[in-house]
Amino acid sequence: MFRMNRVTETCSSEIERAMIADRRALHRRAELGGEETGTQAYLLGVLDSLGIRGKKLGTGVVADVRGASRGRVAFRADMDALPIRERPKAYESEHVGVSHMCGHDGHMAILLGLARSLSEHRPPVDVRLIFQPSEERSGGAEKLIEQGALDSVDLIFGLHLSAELPLGTVATVGGALFAGNVDFRIEFEGKSAHIAEADRARDALRAAVAFYERTDALYRAAYERTCLYRVCSLSAGAAHNVIADRATVLGSFRYYDESRKEAFVMALERELIRIREEFGVDHRFVSLAAYPPLRNSVPLTDRIAAELGFSEAKPRYTAEDFSFYLQYVDGMFAWLGGGTERFCAPLHSPAFDFDERALAVGLNTELAILDLVARGVV
Repeated sequence: MFRMNRVTETCSSEIERAMIADRRALHRRAELGGEETGTQAYLLGVLDSLGIRGKKLGTGVVADVRGASRGRVAFRADMDALPIRERPKAYESEHVGVSHMCGHDGHMAILLGLARSLSEHRPPVDVRLIFQPSEERSGGAEKLIEQGALDSVDLIFGLHLSAELPLGTVATVGGALFAGNVDFRIEFEGKSAHIAEADRARDALRAAVAFYERTDALYRAAYERTCLYRVCSLSAGAAHNVIADRATVLGSFRYYDESRKEAFVMALERELIRIREEFGVDHRFVSLAAYPPLRNSVPLTDRIAAELGFSEAKPRYTAEDFSFYLQYVDGMFAWLGGGTERFCAPLHSPAFDFDERALAVGLNTELAILDLVARGVV
């Protein structure tokens, strides 16, 4: 099989065929975050057939495989799909408008492949399989952690498929791989009036526009080189001759340095206070999602990347809630290439897909990491 890294092929053809079948079955069952009951039932059924007891955590699944020595390594796969109508394929989602356009079907198939392999060959250490719901919607990782998913776990690893990387590539970097984010909604509330009596109004639209212009200028003046910020939506009013009493702004701030986040959020709050005093318009700030930056353990990642010949990945301003696990235990997250000339559409697009040979690369990578743990390399 074509590959760029030095991972040894250990996946049997039988397990590879099973992973492809699992991937397609899970693809058909695509479900949104918090609704993954059919997905959960499928996972539990496969694990049970392998003699592995899976435990329900909400709509997620956690399962332990006993190893030959002490210590516990966890591998995580996300479960939920996106509200996107995919381009037709032979095994397309049975839930119209909901599809796995982020590769989570492949992530689960790889973890089931690991379960199949460990059911045949006892692992060197205890292994925890974490099937996590609600990655695309906020709160999935945090809820599993609260329910004990990381109890007694020493190290954790995860992979994310991408058709923008060539088939066979595994890419990562020590330190920041994904940005932290603060996604927000601000609701401005003023007082409406007919345009002929504009002096009686408290214009929520004007306040929202002022917020957009002033915070954009603030960002460009002091934060543009180290962070990312955009107001992405502004909505207000319903008539051509009535001043809006309500306006809503949606935006996102992305960062790698916690101190920069704290400073910027405080600056937004100061600007909102000034706007309230100037326009007489109240506001309500609602946090829609907030993830810390995903920071791989530097020594751990450097050792694994050197041993297995991983490519170096550049940090991205996308967010990933695997970052919550890394707040508690050391670990590593990496990109898994599944791209070819045929499979090249980006994540979260209706045309996203990947070469299914990437499933074997992903499983072999996880087995190689376990081997490094067994040999004391990591």
